[in-house]
Amino acid sequence: MNQLEYNNNSIVTATVEPYVAGQKLSAEQVEAWAIKYETTGKLPSPKIPCSSGNGVETTMFGDNLHKRVAKFGGIRNLLLNFKSRGARQTEKVKELLAKIASTTK
Repeated sequence: MNQLEYNNNSIVTATVEPYVAGQKLSAEQVEAWAIKYETTGKLPSPKIPCSSGNGVETTMFGDNLHKRVAKFGGIRNLLLNFKSRGARQTEKVKELLAKIASTTK
């Protein structure tokens, strides 16, 4: 169920489909999580899914979460763009292999 309730031009509650572990967040879920964080300083789950869609989740809460939000420039950017350590390493390996392949031609 996707539903947002408004009161005086501000969102009061957000009801969305529950998060399924190992999947990317939908746009509605990102918005609901952002609202929860902005109102309480906490997320509905301490585990944030990797935006690459590899199914990896990283635990973030407390100071770690707040520092990551600041680093990414906001909670929405964090939820949409966070990549796990494994996903970043995989990207580096692919870039390195592409570089090696282009130099051996």
